[in-house]
Amino acid sequence: MIFAALAAYLFLRDREQTPQATPSVSATPSATPTPDRRTVSTDPLEPRLDTTVANTSYKLTPEGWAADPDAVAAGAREAFTGTYSDGTTDVAVTAAAFDTVQGQDAYSEQLAGKLESGGAALQGEGSVYANNTGHYWYFVQADGKSTTIVWRTDDGVVLSLTGPADAVQAVYRNMLI
Repeated sequence: MIFAALAAYLFLRDREQTPQATPSVSATPSATPTPDRRTVSTDPLEPRLDTTVANTSYKLTPEGWAADPDAVAAGAREAFTGTYSDGTTDVAVTAAAFDTVQGQDAYSEQLAGKLESGGAALQGEGSVYANNTGHYWYFVQADGKSTTIVWRTDDGVVLSLTGPADAVQAVYRNMLI
């Protein structure tokens, strides 16, 4: 439990986040919801997945990226799995691209719910990017050693990263997509 709390602290401490602005009070409330300004990228997913992780020694293993039929069956336009390794430690990665923001949201929430119902302990969640877009859920697995981050980008991609806490956090903080 101490490991999980320390891992959550270290993870959340290093994330660049802008403080939430205090909402202004309007004299006339609006019945119109704020529109979702996220747009889905139609770019092919695999070229967006780098073979190296910036600022780290993690590289895609020789097996490369492989199609992920489970994510496609769940509604992804295309999906891939692969493993980043520094030669000693591995981080399993799944990336899935969706045609709609709604599909992306549903899939990421499904992954987070499945982890929680499977015994993983949610350690934190929040915005990914400094402009408060994207979303992440950070879990410690039931074994108390492995961690998983479910990461929803702001353009239709959902990633999950699983491995030891330090490795997962290093890949998450430095992976460019």
